[in-house]
Amino acid sequence: EMSIDIISNLQHYFIQSNLRMNDSKQVTFLSCPDMSSRTLHKVCHGGISQNKEVSHRLHQCRILGEQQIDLSNLSLCKVPPDIIHLYNITVLCIYRNKLLTLPPEISKLCNLVTILASENALSCLPDEMKFLKKLETLDLRHNKLTIVPNVVYEFSSLRKLMLSYNKIDLITDDLRSLSSLKSLILNGNKLKSIPIAIGSLQNLELLDAGNNQIQCLPETITECSMLSQLVLKYNEIRILPENIGNLHKLVRLNLMGNKIAHIPNSICFCEKLQDVVLHDNKIAGIPKGMLTSLPLLKTIKLSRNQLKSIPSDGPKSFKNVTDINLEKNQLNMIPYGIFSLARKLISLNLNDTGISNLPFDFGKWSSIIELSLAYNQLKCIPDEIQFLENLKHLCLNYNQIHSLPKSIGQLKRLQILECDGNLLKNLPAEIGSLLDLLKMSLSNNQIAALPPQIGCLYGLSELNVSENCLVELPCEIGHLNKLKRLNISNNQLGNLPIQLTLCDELSSFCYENCPLDEIPANVVLSGPQNIILYLSSLNHTSRDKRVKVN
Repeated sequence: EMSIDIISNLQHYFIQSNLRMNDSKQVTFLSCPDMSSRTLHKVCHGGISQNKEVSHRLHQCRILGEQQIDLSNLSLCKVPPDIIHLYNITVLCIYRNKLLTLPPEISKLCNLVTILASENALSCLPDEMKFLKKLETLDLRHNKLTIVPNVVYEFSSLRKLMLSYNKIDLITDDLRSLSSLKSLILNGNKLKSIPIAIGSLQNLELLDAGNNQIQCLPETITECSMLSQLVLKYNEIRILPENIGNLHKLVRLNLMGNKIAHIPNSICFCEKLQDVVLHDNKIAGIPKGMLTSLPLLKTIKLSRNQLKSIPSDGPKSFKNVTDINLEKNQLNMIPYGIFSLARKLISLNLNDTGISNLPFDFGKWSSIIELSLAYNQLKCIPDEIQFLENLKHLCLNYNQIHSLPKSIGQLKRLQILECDGNLLKNLPAEIGSLLDLLKMSLSNNQIAALPPQIGCLYGLSELNVSENCLVELPCEIGHLNKLKRLNISNNQLGNLPIQLTLCDELSSFCYENCPLDEIPANVVLSGPQNIILYLSSLNHTSRDKRVKVN
């Protein structure tokens, strides 16, 4: 199939393909064995429609004197030549097309400030573009560039350069000519290094070179005195510049997914740091005094490293921190008092850290909203959990917990309770006090019965009690009017309560590997919907009998 924009350009094709076009612009098919009538319609009418849309947008822009032209998402293979008459436009939107390059004539649009040309097939840019002296934003993401076009280095007024998701393997030292640059986005390329000239960009505030193959950073990067965001995630970096502390305005540092083993002591001088993301490296420890030296620190993510203990400089270490992730480190214990002053802590992830006990001051973690303690060796949960009054999400999956404390019923704001893969044999009746609970997952335990108080969880929308020892479900389950998903698979249930039919919103019901021998086999095999219908029929029969007796 082929697409042609302008009907006049079809004339030659009509002659060659034995087509005839009459005065009313209708096409008559004579003989063209390689093209169906549907394809022909698409070629002619689709191209004509597209051309009309382009012409309309150009006309509107010219007549109204607009400063922005939007030619995005039109499957254009080239920029329409009439665009050169739009002398006043400052913004050119040509993203999501099929452009291979830009025309040299684009240089006549001397007032252009922004070019948005992402999601095309650009592999080069014309040198004539160097006359665009006012250009400040250039978006070339998701194209087919293998090098940075030389003309890009001519844009001395450029403030934002986006080159993500191309195939660029080298940035040259010509980068120093972009002295006005504030944002440089290079993620998703094939870069192996950052040029030494990066230090010349004294106005640079954001550098994102994540998802490349960068092995080391030049020391000159620490000369970017205005840098506030440094994102180098998923590279192959092993060593950080020793003078990284010179980045006094650094607010966000993301180095996740590298091979870093050592954090320079100078990082303590980055006093404006708020977010430190070092997930998935080889870090065994952080500099002494780092946490207390960073008073604005809010997020620290050190999961999947080689830590042997929780980094700490005393109780003030996490004073202003809101999010801590230490998952998959061999911490083994939580020191007493370490989070006692962390009154802004909202999320704490200690999954798979080898801990077997919670500290005595556990109840003082009252600000926490999300607490993850999965894949550890915990055998019990202290009664002090009742003091975590803001807790909304509690994950205890795959520990060795034998029972939940009665005090869990005091968690009035709890919305999600996950306790899969433990040794629970029952649930406390107080579980029915969790009136805000939306999801409860208790699969792979040894629970023999659910307490009738479960019927008080009126807001519950998801319940998973698969792989337990249940022989019956409480009839109170019918009170769960908002229940949408129910999984009772791999239990010893012989029957189901009629009241299950009262769960009007139930849309997902799993009962695999349950005997259900008190329900006709053909009904069980016909699916969950028919089981509910069968139970409903029993309910009507029972009701009719009661009416006759009365």
